Amino acid sequence: MPKKTRREKIHAQQHRKFHESITPPTSTVTYAFQPTPGATQQVNHVESAEYRAIKIDLVKTLILAGALISIEFLLYFKIGR
Repeated sequence: MPKKTRREKIHAQQHRKFHESITPPTSTVTYAFQPTPGATQQVNHVESAEYRAIKIDLVKTLILAGALISIEFLLYFKIGR
């Protein structure tokens, strides 16, 4: 690996000085979220309804997939052999 030139060393030193001079902001802002009791019950109800819908969709998908696979086996044994 080639050695650094004088120009590169000066540039690196200026870069370090620049980043040392920048100070992060001293004040920070904090936020506190305080949910209302009614809102949490509403969220739980929505989640249970979503889970129910997902379960119904999965059952439908499994039934259709099972039916299609069984039709493929029937066609394979009837026509394939």
